[in-house]
Amino acid sequence: MRFRLRGLFIGCGVTTVALFAYLFFLAYTQNQTITELKQTTEYLSSKLQQGSQQALPQQLACSGACIDVIQSATASLSLKTSTKAQSSTPKTTSGVKEYYIPFGTGFTQNNKWEDVSGTDTMIDPANYGTIVSVIFEAGMRIPVANGTMYARLYNKTDDHPVWLTEVSTSAGVSTMVKSQPITLDAGNKLYRVQISTSLQYPSYLDFARLHITVK
Repeated sequence: MRFRLRGLFIGCGVTTVALFAYLFFLAYTQNQTITELKQTTEYLSSKLQQGSQQALPQQLACSGACIDVIQSATASLSLKTSTKAQSSTPKTTSGVKEYYIPFGTGFTQNNKWEDVSGTDTMIDPANYGTIVSVIFEAGMRIPVANGTMYARLYNKTDDHPVWLTEVSTSAGVSTMVKSQPITLDAGNKLYRVQISTSLQYPSYLDFARLHITVK
């Protein structure tokens, strides 16, 4: 009886050792696959950034298990490229180009002219070639629809309003108003937008811009 128990214990011990050895082998194999996958992924990432199509070096070659993981993970992926719109590109129609120079937005409750913060812009008409027309455009509103809101362009360099740029509205919703065709002073000048409202109700400048047409 004693020998039978001893044999049973020995058999259990051998089985346990074998089980631990098998589990260790699985863990080692999985760790190797993960390591290979990490190395290969890092290499591919760096090469994709460099635009390289060279083959993987021997030290980073994947095992079968590593390749299976990569194929499974990338099966549904496709190459994508992104583009950015170029806001400086002019609109062209029948040989005529149109440029829009934005100034920004503002708010006032002042019945005297005040500068709109953040609208300072340097403009040199010589940069636009042969100018056909220049128009000052603004989107404005007085939510209570009471009184009149005004906007104009101001030449800060020469310290005077740009003649004929004054526009106005009494609308309660944003309305675009346009000036008469104007002439910009020669040279590189600093311009800004000024606004006011007659009855001092909250008034909003939703946008202001110069619309330049050239040929």
